[in-house]
Amino acid sequence: MPVFHDKNARQREISQGRVIVDAAVAEGVEYIIFSTLPHVTKISNGNYQNVDYFDAKAEVEDYMRTLPIKSIFFCPGWFMQNFDQHMGLRTVDGELALVNIVDPKTELPLLDPNEDTGKFLGPVLEEPDKFVGQTLSAGERLYTYEEIAEIMSEVLGKPVQYKVVSKEEYVKNVPAVFGKRLIEMMLYLEEYGYYGPPSTKEAVNRTVKFTRDELTTFKAYLETQHRA
Repeated sequence: MPVFHDKNARQREISQGRVIVDAAVAEGVEYIIFSTLPHVTKISNGNYQNVDYFDAKAEVEDYMRTLPIKSIFFCPGWFMQNFDQHMGLRTVDGELALVNIVDPKTELPLLDPNEDTGKFLGPVLEEPDKFVGQTLSAGERLYTYEEIAEIMSEVLGKPVQYKVVSKEEYVKNVPAVFGKRLIEMMLYLEEYGYYGPPSTKEAVNRTVKFTRDELTTFKAYLETQHRA
């Protein structure tokens, strides 16, 4: 589990991941389902080297693929819960705003992990051999930031604008280490897409085909939160 403001987050998570995997192999575990993320440094050809909580998981995945254990990789999309937390709404010039540093057309594969993780992994648990070595790119569908703000407006019943702000403004309320990682993560998403080339949309659509139950839309998620 990453600690976002930890300067040693990458190596700490890699070390912990290797220990867990080595223990599984030593105990003769037949299958392991590992929660992974894209390797931002590799995908960006070194342009973005500080998204440690993505890269660490990807490096553990690379290590697992060298070991004698049947591995399946669950790669979750952007958690809908992020919009309740450090990426939630702000008041800008007296208006509710969803703020970021990226273009409003930047796309995110949104996922409600609490409700939908099992919908992706159920088929895996039933037929694990069918999925060995595969990466499940788990998201309900892609949403632009512009669309996310529109859905927020609809559910909340009040205008929500998407506003592009400076990097300094965007990270002013988070620790410096996390701020640097956050900025690089957003620039990576804008330039390469969440899952990287060739196509995040194709990766998500390919994985959604395996699910048998209806996935949670962002609107449905917000409606549930708004009623709580």
